[in-house]
Amino acid sequence: MTITLFGTVEHTSVEEFQWQLNVNMWGVLYGTKAFLPVMLEQGEGCIVNISSVFGLLGFPTQSAYNMSKFAVRGLTEALWSELEGTGVRAVCVHPGGIKTSIESASRTCAAATAEDRRFVARIQAFLVTPPEDCAADIIRGLRKGKRRILTGKNSALMFWMARYLPNSYPQLLRKLR
Repeated sequence: MTITLFGTVEHTSVEEFQWQLNVNMWGVLYGTKAFLPVMLEQGEGCIVNISSVFGLLGFPTQSAYNMSKFAVRGLTEALWSELEGTGVRAVCVHPGGIKTSIESASRTCAAATAEDRRFVARIQAFLVTPPEDCAADIIRGLRKGKRRILTGKNSALMFWMARYLPNSYPQLLRKLR
């Protein structure tokens, strides 16, 4: 399960950040640590970690979520080198706009302002890609041997924005909010 916490850094408490990181970051690490030894022993396997498009670029009111998803990306990318030659590989998936129940399992920080809540009110407009399409993209990417899989609404756009416009993409994101 993936969750998010809506709120700016200023308005989000350390305890709220911990809640976010406990689920989205520590859950991935515990899963990786649980299965990696077995895969290494058998000399084959694939760890598929779910990051997000928000693990590619920083999005306002999503700082805790960004932290957790950048951590998943960092862990997975470190595994790319560490697992070379073992028969085990790691894949990082960056979904964007998947129609899940993320908004119902998520929270808004206790000290949220109207600005913090503005994105919450618009989240449904972003969640349009059916989960089956996301799953098919992941399977297709795994079969092609990809290390990074982009899937869902605006995922490729956000990937390239972060790469080619690292200093100016925040101004473009304001238009999405």
